[in-house]
Amino acid sequence: MGGLAADEWDGNPWAFGMSVLEAVASIVTSDTLLRWHRLLVARKWTRPGAARPGRPPVMRTIRELTLRMAKDNPGWGYTRIVGALANVGYNV
Repeated sequence: MGGLAADEWDGNPWAFGMSVLEAVASIVTSDTLLRWHRLLVARKWTRPGAARPGRPPVMRTIRELTLRMAKDNPGWGYTRIVGALANVGYNV
């Protein structure tokens, strides 16, 4: 078989060529191939180092400053508060 040696394989099926995969397919059962595929798909969608979905949290100082501005200036709306924060150097 060509490609990587068995002890060099890191679990990536694309590291081998199709001819090697076809040769392995005749050795292992279909259940094993399906299990490998399920593990691959699970590993793809459950990346431990990936960023969490959703909007990142707002810093505590920005949150406190926003609430203080809203309390001190009841006539200000969202746009005016965002503009005032931008003038101070915070981009929300």
